[in-house]
Amino acid sequence: MLTTARNKVYQTANFAMAEAYWNMGKSIIEEQGGNKKAEYGTGLLKELL
Repeated sequence: MLTTARNKVYQTANFAMAEAYWNMGKSIIEEQGGNKKAEYGTGLLKELL
């Protein structure tokens, strides 16, 4: 019983992490707007250099 509960917790945590990474990737793609790189990166690099 404890092993089954532990496995369900692991499975739920893994799903939540995968979903979070999926959503972060989706946000990055949307921010890029079809470009190879996001526009804010260009300005950021100029500012840092």
